[in-house]
Amino acid sequence: IDATNFMPGRLSITYMKVKNLRGRVDEVNRRLSPYVAFRVGYGEDYLEQKSSSKNCEGHDVTFENDVVSFDLPCPSRYLVGGDVKLTIAIHDDKNNDNNLIGESCISLASILASNG
Repeated sequence: IDATNFMPGRLSITYMKVKNLRGRVDEVNRRLSPYVAFRVGYGEDYLEQKSSSKNCEGHDVTFENDVVSFDLPCPSRYLVGGDVKLTIAIHDDKNNDNNLIGESCISLASILASNG
């Protein structure tokens, strides 16, 4: 995909539920206060938004169809290795220690490319 074809616009993400926090809950045997952090790009040039924290006693957390949006007037600004990545990370905000529970990266190249 040619990065010069990345179209400006708004990227909106609806997130509803985080599942299977079992490993983290079992390791520490305590309640969690998880939040989701979304990051577009890497290094010094990135955009980031975070959800509010949710109290959690079990292994699943419901965020009630929350939405984050990123305005991307120049998506190629966030280009690394020919792609723009979206990183989704779950953190525990309990006691303000912001421990990382887990994360995953998603390629946005096909979403940002022109259908031209």
